[in-house]
Amino acid sequence: MVCMEQTLLRTLKALNDSGICAAARMLSDGRVEVWLGDAEWGIRSSALFAGAELDAAARWLYENAVRLYPQSPFARTARLISRWVATAVQQS
Repeated sequence: MVCMEQTLLRTLKALNDSGICAAARMLSDGRVEVWLGDAEWGIRSSALFAGAELDAAARWLYENAVRLYPQSPFARTARLISRWVATAVQQS
């Protein structure tokens, strides 16, 4: 669980550092709610995950941030890393 929590926390920090409002909260039934938003539009997208699905919540935040904020530093970095990985895979 600690690893999953760290992945979610790192993703939230990276998003917020990039100027994207992202947050997560634990609900009373043990599920985790995550959302993305901004000052202009408010919450743009949200999702619920089981408490044990923190890695899935982090992936959801990552994928939706790239989709909703394609010009953000976060999305530009994600695309760059994706290209590097694809190139490395092709060369191996």
